[in-house]
Amino acid sequence: MLNELSNLEFLSLLWVALLLVTVVSALLLAVVLMGPLRQLRRVARSVAQGKLDTPVEVKGPEEVSDLASSVKTMALNLAEGRQQLSQSEARYKAIVETMNEGVMLLGPDQRITFCNGRMGMMSGCSSKDIVGKEVAELLPQSRRREFQRHLEVLPSTFEIEVLDANASPWPALMSTAPINSDSGSPYGATLVVAADLREVMRLRLQAENSERLAAIGRLASTLAHELRNPLGVISNSVYFLKMRFDHNDEKVSQHLDILRRQVTAATQIIEQLLDYARPKEPITVQVKLARLVEVALSQIQVPDSVKVEKDLADGGLEV
Repeated sequence: MLNELSNLEFLSLLWVALLLVTVVSALLLAVVLMGPLRQLRRVARSVAQGKLDTPVEVKGPEEVSDLASSVKTMALNLAEGRQQLSQSEARYKAIVETMNEGVMLLGPDQRITFCNGRMGMMSGCSSKDIVGKEVAELLPQSRRREFQRHLEVLPSTFEIEVLDANASPWPALMSTAPINSDSGSPYGATLVVAADLREVMRLRLQAENSERLAAIGRLASTLAHELRNPLGVISNSVYFLKMRFDHNDEKVSQHLDILRRQVTAATQIIEQLLDYARPKEPITVQVKLARLVEVALSQIQVPDSVKVEKDLADGGLEV
C-alpha cells in the first residue's frame, strides 16, 4: 500500500513538473516570439499606410527573421515601383501639357476629371476652371445632342463648336476614344482631344478669297478685252466730233467733254477690276477740292427739283 502511494505521489509530482516546464517554455517562447512579431506587425501596418521607408530591423528566431526580410524586400519593391510610377506619370503629364491640342478626360458621368493647359488656353480660361464641369457646359445648346451621339459611337472624330470663357463659340476638331485596360476591358472613362480650327478656318477663308480674286481676275480680263475696243472707238469718235464742232457750239463741246470723261471713268473701272484681282499699294496725290467737286457734279444728273449751290471761292484748297 505504501509503495502504491509513493508511486502515485511520484507520478503527480512528475506531471506537475512537466506542466511547469511546459508553462515556462511557453512563456519563454512568447517572450522570444511575441516581441519581434509585434514589432513586425507595426512595420507591416506602416508599409500598408504608404510609409515605405519604415526601417525593418526585427531580431528573433530564424523564421521571424526570414519573415522580416520578406517584408523589407516587399517595402523596397513597393518603393521602387512607386518611384517608377511617379516618373512615368510626370513624363506622360509633360507630354500631354506640351501638346498643341487640348486634352480632356471624362468620367462615367461625363464630368471632366482632367484637362491640360492647352485646352484651358484655347477656351480662354484656366484648366482648373474646366475640371469638375460637365462636358456639355462647354458646348452650345444646339450642339450638345450632336456631341452625345458621337459619344455613343467610340472612337469618333468630328467638327463641333466649343464655348470660350465669354460664351463665344470657336470651331474645334474633336476626337473621342474609350480608355481601356491592358486586357481591353473598359474603365468607363473617355479621352477627348480637341484641335483649334480657328487658324484652319482663317486659311480656308483666305484660300476661298484667293480663288474668288482669281475668278474676278479672269472675268476682269475678259471684260477688259471686250470693252476696251468699244471704249476706244467711242473715245476716237469724241475726239473727231470735238475737232469738228468744238468751235461752233459751246453746248455740244460741253457734252462731248462729259462723254469723254465718262469713257475715261469706264476705262478706270476696268483698270480697278484688274487691280482688285492683283492688289497693289494705293497711290495718293493732291487734288484741288474745287476741281474734284466740279468733276463729281458733272458726272451726275441733277433732278430739276434739286438746286445745287456752289461756294468754291477758295479754289486753291488742296486735299
